[in-house]
Amino acid sequence: MKLVDENKHLRGLLLASEARIAELEHRLNKDSGNSSKPPSSDGFKKRKIELAKPRFKGRRSGGQRGHKGHHLKRSEQVTHIIDHRPDSCAHCGGSLAAVSKARVKSVRHVHD
Repeated sequence: MKLVDENKHLRGLLLASEARIAELEHRLNKDSGNSSKPPSSDGFKKRKIELAKPRFKGRRSGGQRGHKGHHLKRSEQVTHIIDHRPDSCAHCGGSLAAVSKARVKSVRHVHD
């Protein structure tokens, strides 16, 4: 009988210990991302960074192929033309005054 009583007592201690361990592990796994704790209490643990998941399967972000798109039309009447020409070469510093007009690389339309 003594062994049976001791066995019951030890089983009770084991169950209580397992419940306490589970509660402590649950508390240990909490951080600012899954509880109301402030981020300063996270310590030096690295958080997992979750990548953004696509909303629609099979589609890329941005404009889809075949979509015409919409933009402002260029006006027919140009009010100002501003030439932006460098005075010197950005690489060697040589003068570009003798160089004839170069090709236009980009045209911008400013809309106020």
